[in-house]
Amino acid sequence: MHNMAYSVTHTDIVIALAERLHRPPFPDDPINFHVNLFYKKKGCGIITLPTEESGSIFLNMYGVAGLPFKGRQIMFKRSTHDTNQGRVLYLRSHPWNDPKALQEEKTRTEKLSEPIPVKDFSFGRFSWDGTFFAQSDGASVKAEIACDLENRQVTLTVNWDVGGESQIAGKSSSESVFSPLFDISFDNISFENLFSTKSKTTSASYSPPQVKDLFYVDHFYNVPRVFLVSYTPPIFVSPTSNPLSIITGDKTTSQRRPSLGKQSMLPMCHSLSLTFYSQNDRDTFLIRCEKLRLPEAKARGNVSYRTQDSSTQLLTQLDSLLEKLTFELAFEVEKAFYMGALEPAEILLMEKELVRLSKDTRVEPAAVFRFFLTTRRPQETQGFTTRRKRKRKRGRKGQSRPEEVPPKSLGTQLRDAMDSYLEDQEGAQSSGPRSEAFFYFYYLIITPTSRILEGPLPDQSNSVLRRFGHHECFLRVSIQDESKAKFRKDPNIDPANILKTRFRPLLVDGLRLAGRKYEFLGYSMSGLKEHSVWFVTPFQTSPGVTMDAKSIRDKLVSMACPFHP
Repeated sequence: MHNMAYSVTHTDIVIALAERLHRPPFPDDPINFHVNLFYKKKGCGIITLPTEESGSIFLNMYGVAGLPFKGRQIMFKRSTHDTNQGRVLYLRSHPWNDPKALQEEKTRTEKLSEPIPVKDFSFGRFSWDGTFFAQSDGASVKAEIACDLENRQVTLTVNWDVGGESQIAGKSSSESVFSPLFDISFDNISFENLFSTKSKTTSASYSPPQVKDLFYVDHFYNVPRVFLVSYTPPIFVSPTSNPLSIITGDKTTSQRRPSLGKQSMLPMCHSLSLTFYSQNDRDTFLIRCEKLRLPEAKARGNVSYRTQDSSTQLLTQLDSLLEKLTFELAFEVEKAFYMGALEPAEILLMEKELVRLSKDTRVEPAAVFRFFLTTRRPQETQGFTTRRKRKRKRGRKGQSRPEEVPPKSLGTQLRDAMDSYLEDQEGAQSSGPRSEAFFYFYYLIITPTSRILEGPLPDQSNSVLRRFGHHECFLRVSIQDESKAKFRKDPNIDPANILKTRFRPLLVDGLRLAGRKYEFLGYSMSGLKEHSVWFVTPFQTSPGVTMDAKSIRDKLVSMACPFHP
């Protein structure tokens, strides 16, 4: 096909050709065909028919006379290129789909995917008693939520000016977010900013498999609010384009981000709270969620809010406490923080007990702390409200009722857990000596938004670890996506920004974990395929001899090449 008008779209030409191909002398059964337009060579394209006979009939009718369409006479001729046999087989085996019906379905899908304005929003998590721990409130920015039926995802889009992003984070745009536990830096000046406008857009997307639960607050005096509970953090992206795209015609792509704004996402703050302007908007959103096959929305009573206190100063104090503890115990404490089992303020209240436990030689501190997490009970001193149903016994008039025992503090519970652990260990047979071929690994998984701590897990040792010992000083770090899958480049999403701002600083400047500074050591070829590398924290092999990443690498090189300078 050639001599088409430049304004002709793919749908236009398919509908025009269908009117000719689905009437005599062609078969009664609507034949299937395929149209491919050349966007680099305007006004040209290829039409593929399922049989040689139908192609000959079509050329006899329109090959010379052409087909008038939109002020042009579209001309046809036999292609000189080889026929795509796979496409021909597809056309023969699949029925014809009316483009008008497809267009109507697309229009309906776009209608259902239209965004709904949101009054405010918050990312957070739910505690044991149903309290929602909100990380931040988005009431000061313009936001909207959409059920994107085409891409099968729920997308929260936030629009703000240059200062809006700073207001959410509580910082100016020139500041970088840094804390010992969240070592993330951002570049504030880029070539794109020179051409950017004052408005900026960032979105957070949830796919249906991520959504664990969906419920709304059904109370007469409450505002129309919906909670979306997620297993994993959403995918944060922001649109980016070449500053010269207006001239070159390049398509706009998106780039991954570690968070919605400048503030880092706190551990386990995967859930999303949405407050709509009206009940009608809320009900419309819930109906569209059914189209995405999300979990059935359930009604709940009032949900209390509480702001999660994880300021930079609090995280710095937590890092100082972890530095005083043994690595095994510090790792378990920080893992409890990232799992959402304990807040920084709660951990700091147990500082004396944790330091005492770390120095106790009668027990394994890490095992005692894990036992404590399984037996701990909430407390009222941290702002929780403990509601327990107690059976009241009716007594005689004037008889005093027994006083309720107040909940124990976390420090007392930790001491009780250690006593119970000692009782359980009495008489237990100790396991035999461990094999040198195996030892316990400590894993750190870095995702675009958070950290995941795993271990200690038994695994096979290697020659480097057997040579230098101090297994607790070596850390296996993996770079993965939010679902623990390999970090890959998605279509139309540029990973360069997240690689530069999130992962590169960790490899170059190191990271802090369990109150210790780790630096990049090396990798194996098998580990590199899994995006896994080794980090190490300095340790002493003998009095006055400290081994760090550089000294270990130099030692390995000298052992492999004795004549190396």
